[in-house]
Amino acid sequence: NGLLTKITTMRSKFAVKSVGTKSIKTIWIKPMITTFSDHIVISYPLKRSCKAIGDTKSTLITIVLQVNHFTAQVAEDALRIGLLVRGGATIGKLYHTPRAIFGKALNDAYYIESKVSNFPRVVLSPEITSQLTKSDIEGLGLLSDDYGWYHFDYFKQLAKMGSISADGIAVDRAAWAEQVKRIVNDNLTKFDNQIKGLASKNLTKLEEQVRSAKQAEDLAKAKAKWAWFG
Repeated sequence: NGLLTKITTMRSKFAVKSVGTKSIKTIWIKPMITTFSDHIVISYPLKRSCKAIGDTKSTLITIVLQVNHFTAQVAEDALRIGLLVRGGATIGKLYHTPRAIFGKALNDAYYIESKVSNFPRVVLSPEITSQLTKSDIEGLGLLSDDYGWYHFDYFKQLAKMGSISADGIAVDRAAWAEQVKRIVNDNLTKFDNQIKGLASKNLTKLEEQVRSAKQAEDLAKAKAKWAWFG
């Protein structure tokens, strides 16, 4: 219920405005956010964003920081009910309104989410990272894998959200960390037992084994995700 409420309150139309003088100004930017099925789509019109912020690199850095924060917000609530979050981020053509969404960018982001991310992470496409320098990437705290793909390090932000109050922050974080550890271990045990149960059952019936092979594969993938997150 908390997760659905948070996702609902996150929905918004794109808006950007600048407040202040030429020398000192604050940029306020809000993305277009919609949901369908179990997906959340966040988009920023780059030209309009760049016009307000000033240049492409600064705009990308601002957007990456903001999306990282959004991801942590959703992931924190999802984790409490035993769900993991993954996704893909890219630059491309997109038509995005509260009622409809389509375009190459959506297809590319979905491909990254389903084929590249694999684990609970949000991977950035080369269209984004190629426009950032090494120091930009380090400053943003992006993590890389063995294949050169970069993903958000939303885990630190997520851990900060484990703090309930300003008093006793260390205690709050320790309690939250124990809760996360229990959730991860419970899921690893659950999928382990299900895989073993399926294997035992399938050995007795070849027909059952063939029919359940895809299910066993899906369970193994799910277990791998929790192991990676743990």
